[in-house]
Amino acid sequence: MRLRLAFAIAALSAAFCACKTEKDEAARAEAGRVAHQVDQLRDAPNAAKPPFLKELEQLACVTPDVCALKQACVDAYTVQKHALDAIASVRHAAEQTGSEIPEGAALVLSQAEAELARARALATQCADKEAAARRSYGL
Repeated sequence: MRLRLAFAIAALSAAFCACKTEKDEAARAEAGRVAHQVDQLRDAPNAAKPPFLKELEQLACVTPDVCALKQACVDAYTVQKHALDAIASVRHAAEQTGSEIPEGAALVLSQAEAELARARALATQCADKEAAARRSYGL
């Protein structure tokens, strides 16, 4: 009877360890996918970032620290995109009016400048979380 109990405990322990290992590997793979997408997004020229941002947004995520990394990077690059879009709209309006400064351009550019500063701060958080994930998951 004791031998059966010992075997049952050993089997349960092995099953528990196997599940933990599978869970750890799934989290590591998830972290790898997110970190890779963040690298692609970061390295892309500004005009080419939107598809990489969309792909990052659509990545599945269940591991809390990896999800925090993903969200931090999505936030950073979304704010950056909005700021750059605002600057482009002012540039386009100026081109349409023969290089006249469009009405309200100063306000739009001031807000874009503030958004770019916020995007830089968020990008630092993104990079910090990515570095932590790379260390934590051995990427």
